[in-house]
Amino acid sequence: MKALRAGILPSYLALCLLLGGSSASNWGNLVLQLLAIPLGFWALATKAPAQLTSSGRALILLLCLLLLLIGLQLAPLPPGLWTHFPGRRDVAAAYDLMGQLLPWLPVSLAPDQSLASSMWLLPPTAILLGILKLGADRRTLLIWLLIGVTLAAILLGTLQVISGSRWYPYEVTNYGAMTGFFANANHMATLLLASTPFVAALYVRARRQSSSAQKSSALMMISAIAPVFLAIGLIINNSLAGLGLMLPVAGASLLMVWWGKRAISRWWLFLLAVMGAASTAFVFSAPLGNDLTQASSATYQITRYYAWPRTFEAAIDFAPLGTGLGTFANVYPRYEDPVFVEMTYMNHVHNDYLELALETGLPGLVLIAVFLSWWTRRTLSIWRDADSGGVFAKAATIASAAILTHSLVDYPLRMAAISAVFALCCGLMASPATRRASSRRGFEEAKAVHLSAD
Repeated sequence: MKALRAGILPSYLALCLLLGGSSASNWGNLVLQLLAIPLGFWALATKAPAQLTSSGRALILLLCLLLLLIGLQLAPLPPGLWTHFPGRRDVAAAYDLMGQLLPWLPVSLAPDQSLASSMWLLPPTAILLGILKLGADRRTLLIWLLIGVTLAAILLGTLQVISGSRWYPYEVTNYGAMTGFFANANHMATLLLASTPFVAALYVRARRQSSSAQKSSALMMISAIAPVFLAIGLIINNSLAGLGLMLPVAGASLLMVWWGKRAISRWWLFLLAVMGAASTAFVFSAPLGNDLTQASSATYQITRYYAWPRTFEAAIDFAPLGTGLGTFANVYPRYEDPVFVEMTYMNHVHNDYLELALETGLPGLVLIAVFLSWWTRRTLSIWRDADSGGVFAKAATIASAAILTHSLVDYPLRMAAISAVFALCCGLMASPATRRASSRRGFEEAKAVHLSAD
């Protein structure tokens, strides 16, 4: 029974990585959402082996506030109230044109889409609750599983590039590119970036804790070879954001290996921040031929250069309450220039923060700011305090930073696979030190008391 319990969370994480590579509604995402419900309730009902930290309680509180926001967006409101909300004049005019009485309507302009979008929170919520409530006994197994699936995705992606149109798990995908278990090559790059610091963390763990020289050599050899595959994968993947973020992620990972358990100085943290900012600026630079600072004439209407200003305009029009979670595809066509409208369309704005500003308004932006404040304070604590979280927590800060940065130009967190990895990172950042470390400190304290008594 204990082995079964210990294997549930890793098994579910593996399913998320294998089946959650698309933002479309498909059977894989449905399975993940359905399985997340009993897993979440099981985590809540199980007595935690260790007391929740203040960081863990803060994360759960933020999650509850997010659920409250979604509930408020779906709550029906009387016509005398919702008609005064910004952007609702056209909705009221449509009912008047049809000669119908104004009904009770929620804040969300498409409640069915908001409800469907809220279901995407189930997998990462289950992962987060599982890590916070079920203990840290299987942290290493979770990390090895993440690395293993990532390496398998690289092998699959290599076959995809060689074959050209075979071995792709999704019909709508980037044919000819390395997508692995994803529908989009950019999201495969996110997984490669997020896995890199955990390989370094495994190397550090193997160097410290291996019980035999043979086992230590094997683990360190694997930890040394894996980064080579990850780097090759990023190069073959050829994602602009992936290549831009590769340098700061690799630099932070090497710093973690070099610095070890010592607390890092603020100057090194400042250097990492500058490196990350420079890489972000590199991605935004015009000479790279991206669609952020210039637009291709062939696909002008689906470029970020075209979509971001229009989404920002829509967010201003519907502020401060927003249009409702998951309503971007319903609202955005109202702001397109009819001259450039073709058969292709924007399903996401390719900037999670801008899209959430439109959909959740000021309350959503406040929650994002609070979370980023938590993440920043926790990251500084982990890197500046040698006993705060351990090496996996340091790796989690690097991986989550890569995901948060990539969200500036894409929508990785709308993939169940990436959101599960992000929840894993947040759980590791909020969890206490491993039981082994705690036991060692307890043993040393008891030994000191015994010696003083003698």
